[in-house]
Amino acid sequence: MDLARFHRAIDVIDKEVKSIGIQNHLAQLVQDLNNIAANPGNEELSKLFKDHLDQLRELLLNSELTDAEDDDLFQVIANLDLYEYVGEGLLEKVLETFQSNQLSAQLASSQLTALRNDVVKKLDQIASINSAFTDLDIEYFSLDEGKGEMVVDMPIEEETKTLEDLSKEAKEWHRICDAISETFDPDRTPVTIRTLATGSWLLYLAGTSAFIYGVAKCMKGVNTILAELIKMQSLYSELVANKTPSDILKKLDAHNSTRVKTDLDSLATSLVKEFYKGNDEGRKSELRNALSASLQRLSRKLAEGTKVQLRLTLPKDPEIADGQEATTEQKKQLRAIAESKKVQAAIEDARPLTDFEEHRSELQKGLPAPTTDSSKEAN
Repeated sequence: MDLARFHRAIDVIDKEVKSIGIQNHLAQLVQDLNNIAANPGNEELSKLFKDHLDQLRELLLNSELTDAEDDDLFQVIANLDLYEYVGEGLLEKVLETFQSNQLSAQLASSQLTALRNDVVKKLDQIASINSAFTDLDIEYFSLDEGKGEMVVDMPIEEETKTLEDLSKEAKEWHRICDAISETFDPDRTPVTIRTLATGSWLLYLAGTSAFIYGVAKCMKGVNTILAELIKMQSLYSELVANKTPSDILKKLDAHNSTRVKTDLDSLATSLVKEFYKGNDEGRKSELRNALSASLQRLSRKLAEGTKVQLRLTLPKDPEIADGQEATTEQKKQLRAIAESKKVQAAIEDARPLTDFEEHRSELQKGLPAPTTDSSKEAN
């Protein structure tokens, strides 16, 4: 992740933590438990404790940091092991403290104090990072309203690749994106590089909502085909283990070896038929071939461990006064919002349910061989 995105995520976490007042709420619960321990049987103190706990529960469950939908924010929370310090994760830790010490308010207070000290230490570190980055004028980055982005995360071992390798990888992704863009975006708006980042190779690509929608539709189809291939390879392994006759295994192996390419060809044909707006039948045929090759490339990239994330921010809602009809411009804004929501739904629908990297060996056996003759593809 590049520094500007990291800074923005850290800033969101820091501001959300301070707006909730996590440290003060935990300190209040500790004080409540101490009061209960000193005055056992006092129902008013127990009720006060419950009220304060319910307040914290509501704040944490409604926090922006609980099930963060922002991918950069989610990644920072995961990478820095912050789940148990914010949102629902922190609530789970607090409740666990009480549940394990139901018979002793004093013990619960002691354990909650230890938890609070740990939380304060971690969140102070986040605040210090945010403050230092701000003082150093490290910029922030977040997607503007209505903007789309495709993030390609390629796992690369340190100092194992050359500039030529990077060039080849970039060309591969250009071919994938180019065919998808022409299929789904009538304007064929170029897909541009927004940011490059290190760690693995991270490409942040700016694209139109039509392009992002197209990638989502392609991803959903490819994910389904790869998941089916994993099932077929698993079935084949079971048949081998059960000593199925070799003639049956040969037929199944032959079927599996061609099935993925056939399915990807069919997917490309259906997508071009449904979404391509051009009238040139010759070009449509060329595009089917190009998109099929792109889907084959995409399937191999996913099988090798590359992660693809799609993002699209909603345009701002127009301000329409009560009782007034939307203006022409406002109606245009509302249509853009509806279109963006459709794209966001497609993005959610395209999220993989299987970690393909865990099945790399099975997938490699059933995937079509990489295309080497680029002259057969449309440009």
